[in-house]
Amino acid sequence: MQRYFIKFNYLGTRFRGLQKQLFREKTEKLSEPEVQLEYEKEERTTVQGALESAVWNVVKPPNPVKFATSSRTDKGVHALINTAHVDLCPSSWHHGKYVPPRKLTKMVNLWMIEKDLDVRVSKTVAVPPTFHSRYHVLSRSYLYKIAVVPEVFKSETPFKKSRRRSKEKDNNDGIFSKLSILENGRYFELKPGHGRTFELELFKQALSLMEGEHNFSNFCKIQGHFKYYTIEGERYIKIPRTADEMTKNVTKIEVICQPPPLPVSLYPSYDGFQFIDVVIEGKSFLHNQVRRMVGAAVSVACGRIPLEKVSELLENPDVGWNGGCYIAPPNGLYLAKIEYKEGALDQATESYEEMLKLGKIELYPTEDKSDETDIDSDQETPVSYESEKSIS
Repeated sequence: MQRYFIKFNYLGTRFRGLQKQLFREKTEKLSEPEVQLEYEKEERTTVQGALESAVWNVVKPPNPVKFATSSRTDKGVHALINTAHVDLCPSSWHHGKYVPPRKLTKMVNLWMIEKDLDVRVSKTVAVPPTFHSRYHVLSRSYLYKIAVVPEVFKSETPFKKSRRRSKEKDNNDGIFSKLSILENGRYFELKPGHGRTFELELFKQALSLMEGEHNFSNFCKIQGHFKYYTIEGERYIKIPRTADEMTKNVTKIEVICQPPPLPVSLYPSYDGFQFIDVVIEGKSFLHNQVRRMVGAAVSVACGRIPLEKVSELLENPDVGWNGGCYIAPPNGLYLAKIEYKEGALDQATESYEEMLKLGKIELYPTEDKSDETDIDSDQETPVSYESEKSIS
């Protein structure tokens, strides 16, 4: 089998997250229509499901199509880039030959357009069997986009307030959004509240406290405090993570003030808005970490909590998440950049002739049982065998 490395991007609005949610039946003994139904189970619900369905339908390889992704994203989160590898046998649909990398890109994108799926492949290359899309990652960068609304009118929030976020509240956010249709659902539309202002310098100070190495336990959703294993056939056994595993190194945080995405002369509603991009870089992140980092900084900037509370969350890992803090919504978050270790992609090629010279995988790929729960994600954990480890 040939290993392909695929770069892709997507809008997460209509997906439940990147990773597959359902267990796919083994396809070896199924008819082709039955196999197609298995792949279509998650074609419209997860990004991985969409990609695997597309590749199977356009290539029809004799082996199961299983993507090993580099970075999980949660429901509603977008990606300017994400990466994965997939192993494919020669296909009778392609005269018993391997599919050329560029042709695979074209065919998958045509399938996504035909199916109206918000996923696009930007590049496909052939790689040697020793390459792994996740293990060879050097760093990841996330982009968080904020639109600070200058004022909110009471008449624009007619629904009754509730301690729990409801469908009515979600609908209300969209109905009464001041963002244009091009930006709606792509930013955190921040309304500081009556009598509050957004203090940019406090926002920057709060984020600067989070740079470097810290135990981010308080910035992690509860599922991320555990690893999940299969032990003697019993699945979903929770093992607590150690303090070292909850410690992450945030190598860089950058705050960039941007002009309105549309000229105020054309879209007057943007008069008085603040558009802010936050870039956060590190090797890996805990479950929900990036959104809570941004949410804590926003809470400081809006006067909901003092700056000292951020220090407390970082210095006392058992204090728990502060109820006065925002958790930034997923729609403003983008996986923006993935860097690989030096030399990892030296043999990568788009050339069909050069691909044939690369080493091949002789057997069907084994299930990817590596732990993915250290990547920022809000998906329920675990969601499939890809995120488990087995202990015998």
